[in-house]
Amino acid sequence: MKSLFENRYRRPPVHRDGAAAAAEIARIALRYLDAMRAVPGRPAAMEYFDGIMSGEERVAEVRAFRKGGGKVVGLFCNFVPEELVIALGALPVRLCAGAFPAIAPAEEVLARDICPMVKSAFGLRMMNLSYMAECDLVIVPTSCDAKKKGSRFFDQYVPTWTLDLPQAKDYDRNLALWTREIQRLRGRLEEFTGRKLTKDGLADSIRLLHRRAEAFRRFHEARRRNPCAINGRDTFLAIQATFYDDPARWTRSFDALTEEIAAVSADAETARRPRILLTGAPVIWPNWKLIHTIEEAGAVVVADTLCSGTQRLFDPVEVDEWTYDGMLRALAVKHLFPSICPCFIENAEHIDRVIELAEEFRVDGVIYHILRLCQLFDMEYNHVGASVRDKGTPLLGITTDYSLEDEEQLKTRVEAFLEMIEGKR
Repeated sequence: MKSLFENRYRRPPVHRDGAAAAAEIARIALRYLDAMRAVPGRPAAMEYFDGIMSGEERVAEVRAFRKGGGKVVGLFCNFVPEELVIALGALPVRLCAGAFPAIAPAEEVLARDICPMVKSAFGLRMMNLSYMAECDLVIVPTSCDAKKKGSRFFDQYVPTWTLDLPQAKDYDRNLALWTREIQRLRGRLEEFTGRKLTKDGLADSIRLLHRRAEAFRRFHEARRRNPCAINGRDTFLAIQATFYDDPARWTRSFDALTEEIAAVSADAETARRPRILLTGAPVIWPNWKLIHTIEEAGAVVVADTLCSGTQRLFDPVEVDEWTYDGMLRALAVKHLFPSICPCFIENAEHIDRVIELAEEFRVDGVIYHILRLCQLFDMEYNHVGASVRDKGTPLLGITTDYSLEDEEQLKTRVEAFLEMIEGKR
């Protein structure tokens, strides 16, 4: 496939051996998994999601799909319509990465002072690890400078396309622009897969992922009724299994998890744990440092607004007209307007969502996660924080990255925040 980038100064890809990094990534993941499995009363249904996120079986399935002639499409963020990829017979995988050992190799090529998530994903590609090694195509929304400029570097290893996001979510001004971008993506994917998008195929894929969203909403409601029936670490792990898993199989397994937690009666000790809402930058497996610290300190993350958490699954595609154009328009609406990403000029919906969830889940405090060197979330912190405090809800801002060096510092700050919450009860 011809590159979409200028080739005059194209550089050869740099590769690094990934054996040591892979072992360290597995060690970090196992450390957090062991802690999660040690939590009394952990839902038995979580075993399935443990396997997806830590085992090699799903990677082997993806590899077999490719070997059989299938196309694997790697995606960043929630803006790329998985429905289109699935409808054209390809397999989508989410490439947002949380592996700290992959960052050092990436810094040989990329700038050091950029988003750790982008560096982590690029490092995995350099070392030919995980799902990055199985992609035939990568699609990168222009949601931040690191992704926008990083796409050219990814293209050295695998064909990479950008998806041009509007700067604002102005319905009248930008829906037509964004719909044309989705139409353009559809045409490129047809050429890439060698297939023609059909109305029935697109309708089937929309319904498939709609069922997945409905399953998540059932879970959300069960969790709202009993916020401590499942902790935040397990919730995020199960959600992020959608990055890689077969949607129908995930939905069945997630429904089983919901049934299990709906039957749980929280004991008095668990029910009195401080309830935390997590907002801000994404937390990506296996970078579980922040939520692990929060919950090991005695609190429970009962709700979130993260794009790697609730925001990924909460809003399904809603189709008014099941025509070809009507479905594409519905895709465009779904993959833009519900987003509360700070990449948009105006983002009051982020504050609305935090306040709404804080009331819905009766939270005791909000923790705002700032991923170091992510200027977008950093710039929103003061505005969001002031609005949350105006409602009388305690808020703690945490700036951190993927390294483990600041664990004790994080622990001290989180414990002090929880002590302050307990003092106000």
